[in-house]
Amino acid sequence: MTGVTGGYPVVSIPPAPYGGTDWRTRARALAVVVGVLVLALAGTGTWLLIADGHLRHDLAKLDAAAARRAQDQADAKTKLTEQFRQADLSGKLDKVRTLTQQTRTALLSWDDGGQPLSGLKTLRDLGNKCDEAVIDYDGTAAQFPVEMLAGLPIRIDVTDEATDCAR
Repeated sequence: MTGVTGGYPVVSIPPAPYGGTDWRTRARALAVVVGVLVLALAGTGTWLLIADGHLRHDLAKLDAAAARRAQDQADAKTKLTEQFRQADLSGKLDKVRTLTQQTRTALLSWDDGGQPLSGLKTLRDLGNKCDEAVIDYDGTAAQFPVEMLAGLPIRIDVTDEATDCAR
């Protein structure tokens, strides 16, 4: 009895394929994995392009805002310089000095000449004008930064003989 051993027929079993699946199933699985990776890569690339566009847009807005701010600062500096020129602080200081001298001269002439009490009104008026000039200078100078004053006083020194309104 050929082909029979011990009374049983010999059956040949074909060898099992590697991994237990055929090559077509593996190819499909590989294609699915590659497809998912390609979609993920495409989605990531699209997201990066969109994010880049948003960032460039935001950067352009920030650049425009910085340019506007710089122009506004330049305009404000020009305006402040023009206001400083128009304020004529050196002229106001000269006015205080002149009124101080006029008040001192009137006071000395009144004292020496034996002027009547009505001369006090003239002295008081000159002193008031001088005080108003001091207040005008101080109020105007306070509007500007110290750097702009360039040698001019921040406030009138009323203890200085040249600007004390003959106190």
